[in-house]
Amino acid sequence: MSKNTASVLFTGDVCFKYQHGADEAVSREILSEMIPIFNSSDILVMNLETPLADEGVGTPIRKCGPNIIGRPRNVGFLKAAGCDAVSLANNHTGDFGDEALFATTALLDENGIGHFGAGENIDAAYTAWRTEKNGIRLSVIGVCEHEFGLADRTHAGTAALDLDRLAGKIAEEKAVSDFVVVMSHGGSEHCPVPTPKTKERYHLMLRLGADAVIGAHPHCPQGIEIIDGKPIVYSTGNYIFRYDSEDLPETWFYGYVAKLTLTRGEKPKVEAIPYRFEADGSKVIPLSGDVLERMNGYLDELSAIAADDGLLAKYYDGWCMARGFNASEVSAPDGIREKSGAPLEISKYVNYRNCESHTELIARTAVLLFEGKCAEAMEWKDKVLSYQKIGNFLLV
Repeated sequence: MSKNTASVLFTGDVCFKYQHGADEAVSREILSEMIPIFNSSDILVMNLETPLADEGVGTPIRKCGPNIIGRPRNVGFLKAAGCDAVSLANNHTGDFGDEALFATTALLDENGIGHFGAGENIDAAYTAWRTEKNGIRLSVIGVCEHEFGLADRTHAGTAALDLDRLAGKIAEEKAVSDFVVVMSHGGSEHCPVPTPKTKERYHLMLRLGADAVIGAHPHCPQGIEIIDGKPIVYSTGNYIFRYDSEDLPETWFYGYVAKLTLTRGEKPKVEAIPYRFEADGSKVIPLSGDVLERMNGYLDELSAIAADDGLLAKYYDGWCMARGFNASEVSAPDGIREKSGAPLEISKYVNYRNCESHTELIARTAVLLFEGKCAEAMEWKDKVLSYQKIGNFLLV
């Protein structure tokens, strides 16, 4: 890149739950087809979805969902990729408590890999990562929805989404950098389209001064929207996230690297670089040929849905019919009990009440029930779920 222009690659979730043996040598094989793409860019930023600590360091926190951890040797994956920095603002960084979090940040520091989105308190968690390449000064801020392992004024953890705090941080970084990017971890898992309120929040982040928003967490690719020349990447999808389950939708294994080209005095340009990864985590493979062309068409369809408020609302209502009833049951206030009558683990109740995307799902499902609109919404259920069957789009 010439002076005054820099390219930045952003990837989605990188998780080592079942790949503790992925050291630098193993990772070079996993990434062999992606490394040339990474090397062609000036900056690489990834979302590290797990703490990295030795066995016995830290203890699992009480939470809803799995407690996930990787091992220190997994930092070799980041090194093999040529990763410059990682976001720690996600729902698994705090899974094994402060000890594992601090072991992770120390390991990253030792290996010259920047990090942001988590820290010893909320101020530290909101500290942006700053870099400069080719005369372009860049700040990246990481935030996540309200799940578990969150920082506050006196406790370590991740940077929970606070729009007032984020507004101040964006303004602070705009004063020292040419571009400010927000990496936001949130949205409805497995849903091919952003939730309407996620869209509202990401639009607001741009109005607050961010030059781009890069989303992750849904575990599937979602579309891209350009607002006044500024890109919103709603979800890149997983980057590599082996998960030994037979219940995963096809979209779990597909995603794209979001490439931003930053030129001083211009709005960021965005490009999607699609890939898939093997279910056993043995290889990440960039798409090519006809499959790449069809993947780009698939992303164009998702982008068109995300850009159209009315259409997005209908697809999301269909998602509520697919997923909202179960969420509503576990969040019922009358005794917090399952249908079986057994006490429901309170952490599940907390998660469904506090996490922005869960509360949106419950609230919208309740409105559809209250207004008698479930039959109309059911007409969109199969349409939104059809986008999970990505093979139907790519292999025709």
